[in-house]
Amino acid sequence: MTQPSAQRETRNEKRETVVVLGAGVAGLAAAIRLKELGVPRVVVLERAEQAGGLARTLQVGPGYSDIGPHRLYTDIPEIERFYREVAAGSLFDVERHSRIFLEGRFLRYPPGIRDLLRVPGPLRLAGFAASWAKAQALALAGRRDDRTCDGLMRRAYGSALYEYMLRPYSEKVFKTDPRRLDAEAARVRIPASSLASMVRWVFPRRNRGGAPVSLARFHYLRGGAQGLVDHMLRRARGLGAEILTRNEAIGFVVESGRVAAAATRSPEGERLVPADAFISTIPLPDLAEALHRAQPMKEAALESARALRYLDLLLVLLLVKRNLVSGNHWIYFPEPRFIFNRACEPKAFDPGLAPRDRSVLSCDITCRPGQDLWNEPDEAIYLRVVAELAGTGLFRVEEVADVAVYRVRHAYPVYDLGYGKNVDEALAGLSQYENLVTTGRQGLFNYNNMDHSIFMGFRAAVCAAQSPRPALRWLSEQEAFRGFRIVD
Repeated sequence: MTQPSAQRETRNEKRETVVVLGAGVAGLAAAIRLKELGVPRVVVLERAEQAGGLARTLQVGPGYSDIGPHRLYTDIPEIERFYREVAAGSLFDVERHSRIFLEGRFLRYPPGIRDLLRVPGPLRLAGFAASWAKAQALALAGRRDDRTCDGLMRRAYGSALYEYMLRPYSEKVFKTDPRRLDAEAARVRIPASSLASMVRWVFPRRNRGGAPVSLARFHYLRGGAQGLVDHMLRRARGLGAEILTRNEAIGFVVESGRVAAAATRSPEGERLVPADAFISTIPLPDLAEALHRAQPMKEAALESARALRYLDLLLVLLLVKRNLVSGNHWIYFPEPRFIFNRACEPKAFDPGLAPRDRSVLSCDITCRPGQDLWNEPDEAIYLRVVAELAGTGLFRVEEVADVAVYRVRHAYPVYDLGYGKNVDEALAGLSQYENLVTTGRQGLFNYNNMDHSIFMGFRAAVCAAQSPRPALRWLSEQEAFRGFRIVD
């Protein structure tokens, strides 16, 4: 796609008011940077009762859990400095301990050589190696499919290992046949790019190219991810930003190609919030629909936005009558017989997240919107989770003291075939609203880690505060975000 040139910008405008839609970490980062850049008035509108988005901390009885553990790792120097500035006194170092449950056994993850010899065993391991060698030979002969997630992983791991573990887990997580997923879904999420890389998990557990495929050590924040959100809230408010929760953006007023105001709904009623520029972190399709109602956008761009899919997330939190259940940070369950993808134990990250004689297990289940288990009663969901986990020997059913089920919308962008073209066309269509930029995991349809979203928020703030035509400038900067990779 040909990007409109930022050189077309001619006016030099001073932003008096910028409105940020969404108080997740991307929105809060944008608010902080806007105030640091001298924008007189910054207003953050958040529809939920608390800020944080996917970085909120959830509760079950006296125990707590992130929405998926948010360790504070980054290879972006600016974000590393930011972490230490806003949360220096709360950061501590953690040595990772993880397991994977295969064929009735808990194995270390990433696996050691002894684990690989136990499960899947020496004969099957030899079969994996032979299958991988065959895949490399086919690739050298030009018989390769790097377009789909299925094709890329077969080439990278060999069909035997792929069918044994990776295909079932991919289908389970993404709720989609990997043949219908773009190869980028594998590149962004699968931690190693080949069987050779998988072997390096053992000797040693680091990619020889320098980028970690899974972290042996990482920083965590005392109190969980909500601690970072609270630090960011204090920083933003201390700089003068207005953070308004329970304020949902329900529409826009567009005049002469510029967004003049956001229509919001709160317990006090509906009102218009005018501004010189807007930064949105709400899901890209929802943003396109709302703007289209105010001023029609090109039909092709609107249809591209509508074609983008997200997965929702069910989180089942179990309060168990033990000081620690396993002591592992993550336990992965790739086998289809388990409805959850993985479980984490927050107390292994921070002992303060549960009382001395209790621990929490947090299990995540991805769902297609309105399908799968999403509409099941909470009791039916948690009873199944308890039974399946107890069946592994982790705990006894009677040791579960409390349960909680949380539902999270738009948790994971799904990289279907053709998603990249749809994102490009949707963003190009949104650029007609020249004083608006969309950013963050949901806003840019970019599957990333927390540090990436903060970085996106910073960059969006600079664009909105300093560029005469933020939308065109933002469109020209998208390539900077396309190399992000999930570090497990």
